Amino acid sequence: MYCASWQGPFYSLNTKDLTIMGSRWGIHVHWFLGHKLLNIGTLEAEKHGDYHCFVYHDLDMIPEKGNTPYKCFPWPLHLAIGVEKLQYKPYYGGMSGVAVVPKQLIHQVNGHSNNFWGWGGEDDDFLLRFNKQGFNVMHYPAEIGRYRSLPHVPASPSPNRYKILEKEGGKRDSGLSNVNYVLVQTSLHPLYTIFDVNLTLSVK
Repeated sequence: MYCASWQGPFYSLNTKDLTIMGSRWGIHVHWFLGHKLLNIGTLEAEKHGDYHCFVYHDLDMIPEKGNTPYKCFPWPLHLAIGVEKLQYKPYYGGMSGVAVVPKQLIHQVNGHSNNFWGWGGEDDDFLLRFNKQGFNVMHYPAEIGRYRSLPHVPASPSPNRYKILEKEGGKRDSGLSNVNYVLVQTSLHPLYTIFDVNLTLSVK
């Protein structure tokens, strides 16, 4: 996750403007719960600086074009619209891979849902949160938002993702306001900061 301070109607995110922060839960944990960790990273990052914009970036996503514009607008932006492993077919049903959101909006939609355990559904819910609040999500054209996914062991799909999405999709009950965790330590490095946390596992 990247955090940025910016001014004006939109801001190009250069390296001097960015702080890289990440949150992690154990080294040998096999549950995928990335969006719960994004909530934690957002809350902890706000304790360390007056950031105006958050870039939610999957670690395995690498832009194929060096000039892919990482910009912060007054509205949500989905960057990774065309991914190599999906044959670059544009996907508009979620905000997977890489998304840029102003601080005001991420709090207005209460961040990401904490209710998805395992892979799948959480990015679709994230998009629905903005849509239900009347915000259109901006997508880059597929020829600009081209990303390659680094090789990695894929997470196991959540068997309940469709049920949760149908029942709770777009609701703001779960998110930044009620993510439960214990901060174990904060590791400050020259180029990034890591928040190690403990979580209580409650699978829906």
